Amino acid sequence: MSSPDVYVLLRDPTSTWGPLPTDEVLTHLGTQLARKLDLSSSVLAARATPTPALAVLGHFSGTARDRAETLTSQLQSILHRFQYVGYEQVEKDCETLAETLS
Repeated sequence: MSSPDVYVLLRDPTSTWGPLPTDEVLTHLGTQLARKLDLSSSVLAARATPTPALAVLGHFSGTARDRAETLTSQLQSILHRFQYVGYEQVEKDCETLAETLS
């Protein structure tokens, strides 16, 4: 049997998470990614320490391989635009929005 393919979907993105716990963020992202991947012949792996990462390992068809590559680039693109916003900032932004709407 041949060695499995490995796609690192996410590597060391903690700078954008602010105070959110790494394991919770990886669990949420992993759950969302699992819905987009055919995991019948692969496995989604998460590692919180020492360097956070999400990867998918398995034997992929051409379509599944394309999907893993697409998700990798989409995830990287999304995380570059992601910004943690604390509760106080959300309150201020909602007040500003309410004033603008009224």
